[in-house]
Amino acid sequence: MVQNVAASKVNSFLVTPSGLGIDASKYKYIKLRVKADYAAGGQLAAQWVTADNTSYDTSWSTGAKTLKISDTAVSNDGNFHDYVIDLSEHEGWTGTVNQIRIKLTPWSQTTAMNAYVDFIRISDTSGNGIDASDIPKPSATVTFNSNTELSSLVVYDGAQYTDPVIDANYDGTYTLPAGLYTYTAESSDATYGKLHKNFLVTDEDVENGKKTVSINLHNWAHPGYWQTKTVFVPNDEFSNKFFGDPIPEMVLDTPMFEEGRRINSYTTQEEAEAYIEAADAAEENMWTSVIGTSDNDLNIPIAIFSKGAENNAAWATVADAAAALHALNKPIVWVGAQTHGNEISSGEAALVLIDELTDEWGDTVLDDVSIVVLPRMNPKGAMFNRRTPNGENDINRDRIKVELQETRAINDAYWLFTPHVAFDLHEYGATPALYGGKYTYAAYDLLLSENSNRNASDALRVGAHSLFVEPVHAALKNAGIRSWDYYDGSLSTKVTEHQTGATMNSNANGLYPTYSFLAETLIPGGGYNSTTHLQRRVKSHFTTVKTVIDITAKNSAQILSDVEAQREALISNAAVYGDEDDIIVLEQDYVTEDAEFDYIDMESNELKTANIKYNSYTNGTVSKSVQRPIGYILPKTAETETAIERLTALGATIEEWEEGKVVSSGVQRYDVTSNSVASSLTQGVYLNTVEVD
Repeated sequence: MVQNVAASKVNSFLVTPSGLGIDASKYKYIKLRVKADYAAGGQLAAQWVTADNTSYDTSWSTGAKTLKISDTAVSNDGNFHDYVIDLSEHEGWTGTVNQIRIKLTPWSQTTAMNAYVDFIRISDTSGNGIDASDIPKPSATVTFNSNTELSSLVVYDGAQYTDPVIDANYDGTYTLPAGLYTYTAESSDATYGKLHKNFLVTDEDVENGKKTVSINLHNWAHPGYWQTKTVFVPNDEFSNKFFGDPIPEMVLDTPMFEEGRRINSYTTQEEAEAYIEAADAAEENMWTSVIGTSDNDLNIPIAIFSKGAENNAAWATVADAAAALHALNKPIVWVGAQTHGNEISSGEAALVLIDELTDEWGDTVLDDVSIVVLPRMNPKGAMFNRRTPNGENDINRDRIKVELQETRAINDAYWLFTPHVAFDLHEYGATPALYGGKYTYAAYDLLLSENSNRNASDALRVGAHSLFVEPVHAALKNAGIRSWDYYDGSLSTKVTEHQTGATMNSNANGLYPTYSFLAETLIPGGGYNSTTHLQRRVKSHFTTVKTVIDITAKNSAQILSDVEAQREALISNAAVYGDEDDIIVLEQDYVTEDAEFDYIDMESNELKTANIKYNSYTNGTVSKSVQRPIGYILPKTAETETAIERLTALGATIEEWEEGKVVSSGVQRYDVTSNSVASSLTQGVYLNTVEVD
């Protein structure tokens, strides 16, 4: 049926026959399926007459027998929608209802409309005639205000911006029951960023009947970094409860944290270099240089801290510095940061570390250790605020391929220092995920793991967990920082220990026996480049590195002895072919273990623990290996020139033989039987899968 609604907004009703005889104590809901063809907006209203009240309130004021549904606007998208009028709490819905009339009213008095009604149903309290999900829940009217004029605002029913969209009321407000929602806000001013943010409607909001959500868009225009303008952040209740500033009492005074500076003004390359130089000028135990440049000629800075090294003022090269540190006979700690240019907390934490090493703490620990800091290993990626230098090749997947100029510089420096303890600092992203039918969120501020590649020294790999990882977790907990071993994947039925590939910094660092670690802080919302909870992230990184340095200093002699013994054993074993226990691991499998895993239930805003399956490579098995050869023989040709250059960058010793040299028996030859070149790029190269006999 079609109801023509006049522009004057009066005397346009759908009226039921009289004598309905509806028991108001049993039947509580009216459901309509309606579509409308108007441009302005409108409302639903209902009136009824009972045995003791046989006339309507012609003014349609909200009275004993009238219910305005002004908070439920009839959509004007031209499609049918279901609307439910809840009469259960209306004091006038009593006795026997004999007649009902429905009014659909346009909000503009100058615009008429046609309303198309598919059906009207009356439902009892058990929901007969209406799906239980249709019965309206107690709700609050949610109003949004913004610090800038918005070009669009979209509200989603859930914690992701892929969840169903919720229609606004005629006046721009939203009628929402208690629950978890997301909005996407975009400014008409292009200098402001686009924001995706969760928000909660609480039971208290529903009781009060209203809630105001303040939208604060950042103006990203400033000199320095290129900025990513789309960010995703959790709701305020969640952030305040779980991601406030952690306990460690320390002042962050890197350029990004200068008072009055815009929140998204990351430390630029120029500021980072000036910060390091200023620290160097004031500290006699510090020496700075560069290990190379990016392919756009930005410096890759290095800061070296030592005590007792011979005349660091006279060092001419990084090689001089490395030789002097080795002569001290102390463990060398390597800290590499911002391999991924958009993981900003790692770089800021490295600058904080440089500052702290120039203070009293640094003066103490340098009695027992020397420290090498690379605060920005990917300056080009940092400048463009992206993960990789060139948009394709990832430094953290290039330590064996050595495709990048930056990687070659990092490898050269690493082999000069051959540190005894090595750290690689990163960030990991998190977004809301469904688990057990509810939205969950990663609980851990920081993930920490030792080397997971089985080509690393078993003694150091296994020993690292008890000597370093467990005490670090304890120190972080004492500091109010939640941590766990590094894992891949989001919470479901299981998670997996981080990748074993030798191309990753943390694994590559440990191939020549070294205590090697990976630490990653949580970026809430998964927004790399994000400043969300940045102070907490930086403090988590710094506290982790500081604890490892303190452990190294406390156990200096033992760590030095253990690492050097493993290196001597590796070289000794590799000098003779035939030891079945001296192998190169080609493939390794995980073993599945039971584990307890913390997560945040976003709907209840509570920290919870799940019993899950954990796929552990550390405790897993070697599935494919070969005996370690003494060396490899390559023809010296134009085709192998690049390979030889890269092997040198990896620390291999190259011996050139004269033509005609006789080789002893026992040489193995690999005959290629087939190969398949990929059709798409992986890290900037077409992978070639080769089978050999």
